[in-house]
Amino acid sequence: MKHFILSIFLLFSIFSELYALESEKTTSYPLNLQVFYRRNSSFTNTFEESIYTKTFSTYIEDKRKDPIVSYDIGFRKKITESNFSFDVEFSELKKGGYPIAMINCSRVTSACNDYSIPSGTYYRSQVRSIVNYEVIPNVFRLSGGIRYIRSELSDGYIYSYSLNFGQKYAGPELGFEVETPKFWNFNLKFNYSYFLLGGKINYSYATPSRTGENGYISFLSEPTTKYYGQQIGLKLNYFIEDHYYISLGISNVSAKVRTNSINIYSQDIEYDNFINTKFRTVYGNSFRENINNVYFELGLLI
Repeated sequence: MKHFILSIFLLFSIFSELYALESEKTTSYPLNLQVFYRRNSSFTNTFEESIYTKTFSTYIEDKRKDPIVSYDIGFRKKITESNFSFDVEFSELKKGGYPIAMINCSRVTSACNDYSIPSGTYYRSQVRSIVNYEVIPNVFRLSGGIRYIRSELSDGYIYSYSLNFGQKYAGPELGFEVETPKFWNFNLKFNYSYFLLGGKINYSYATPSRTGENGYISFLSEPTTKYYGQQIGLKLNYFIEDHYYISLGISNVSAKVRTNSINIYSQDIEYDNFINTKFRTVYGNSFRENINNVYFELGLLI
């Protein structure tokens, strides 16, 4: 990762030297106010899916996921006659029938196959509030602010069962942006941020069954759960005149969920001992999640 970031810095330094004359004529963003709308094709490996498959032994991660359409909106406002600006971004992702693979074994052939089933509705929202400082105007800026994340996987049917796995976090993030000057109305932008958030996990499942894996289950994570990781993005902008642009980009959120302890309680003591021992030995208290986006962006510069 360090080599990748260093390569990005070198690339943008070369661009800055080659096209310095272009940048004197036109800035990359005539920043007073920038508003954008982004459509993502999102590929997810979520915490909720991980905790689902670890709790219920007959399920595994479904590798055959289709991309999920999600949306971001936001704006960047320059603070007049200063090198500061602030961003506000809102992201939302929702998928009904979120796929998880179920294992089915045949007693006749002694073979096992997995097939995709819907596990519920997955919802994720994120809000970022960021202050930027232009170290080198229109080339390099530092950023810092607050990130809030909430997600959940929920399902249920009246008098039959209910399921809700979720998480909620807030905390600081730090990062930077590097961009090239415009050349033939194109430019590149790379951004990186690291975040360290705190919050809690919500986890509950209940059916009329008395067995631990299929009956009532509650999950306790204590004390506060940590959510930390990084977000990396790269996009190509094309400016239409001075006030409009379109972009193609990619981004990745790679994070780890870590709690000091995990305890699952049900109405089945034997199952509780089995699953809690498994979390303390095999699974551990850490879970990873990744969200990869390929996106198309429309922007307005005022």
